[in-house]
Amino acid sequence: MANAFEKLIGQTLQAYRDAKIANLIFIHPPMRPVGMMGKVPCFIQSGKSPFDMAGIYYDRAGTGIGVELKETAEHDHSMSIVHPEKRGNGIHYHQLSGLVEVHKAGGVALLLWSNGGEIGALNGEDLHLAKVQYDASLKAEAANKTPARGSRSILWGRFNLVKAGHGGTPLWLPPSPVEKHTKAA
Repeated sequence: MANAFEKLIGQTLQAYRDAKIANLIFIHPPMRPVGMMGKVPCFIQSGKSPFDMAGIYYDRAGTGIGVELKETAEHDHSMSIVHPEKRGNGIHYHQLSGLVEVHKAGGVALLLWSNGGEIGALNGEDLHLAKVQYDASLKAEAANKTPARGSRSILWGRFNLVKAGHGGTPLWLPPSPVEKHTKAA
């Protein structure tokens, strides 16, 4: 079930397709059948999706896009990074890792956070830095040392505020990195 923030972002997907900017879809976690309820098959989740949305830019290279969406009702000063073997609120380690892989492969990775109604975007470079710091904190913990303060969360101040477009929908997708670097004729 999509929350209000996911529905708001979902409304922008058709606008990005219509403008020939990008084609994005929500990713659903893998499911497997477990039986039947009458004539209807029943499924359970059998894995995790790497992040919430994926897509490509309509650019010469078909640049990949990976997006994770997070929402908090109250304004928070930071978002937790959830340990790989734990549950909790914030960005889960597998989601952070998936976005960093998109970034390292030359794609656009974004973490969109509706923080008490204010929407911010964190780019791939900052996501990569957050993962490096978190991995260092895990190594420090394994060596019985105290992890660096702030290494297990992402400060709200690192996010770039997203502007509202026509009708109040957020303009969150940055321009294609390929189109910025095209050669002059």
